[in-house]
Amino acid sequence: MNIGKIINTVLGWLGFGKTTRERTAEENITAALPLIKSTVAIGIQEGIRYGVAAADRAAIAAQVRQVASVVRSLTAGATPTVDALKQTLLAFQYDREIRNLDTIVGVVAIAYGNYFGQINGNAALAVKVLNAIADGAEQGAAEFVK
Repeated sequence: MNIGKIINTVLGWLGFGKTTRERTAEENITAALPLIKSTVAIGIQEGIRYGVAAADRAAIAAQVRQVASVVRSLTAGATPTVDALKQTLLAFQYDREIRNLDTIVGVVAIAYGNYFGQINGNAALAVKVLNAIADGAEQGAAEFVK
């Protein structure tokens, strides 16, 4: 399951993650927030649907939702680097083992990495991007959680 590659490709096709002369980076990212959420949701949903055995889908979806919850909790006014975000998510003490943690965290890191260079230390903007990623992950996993 290469959800991260799907997300990165779709965002690239649509030209998001690139600053234009007409808009500032902040305006560009703010305009892209619904797309970030939707792209992550579709990537997670299709990755689970086509990349995970039917018997494992509910468990993987629950794991995705747990990581999304942690992403949301990490947005308390900080602007983590992509590597710091990955390390925090990987080191977090989850309430149960997450077998596919590297893959799930990789998806979050790729989506965040597409915009990190433009966030430029703006903590409020980082929170918006991370929340859009968390919302998309939860939405994408929702149909598989029982």
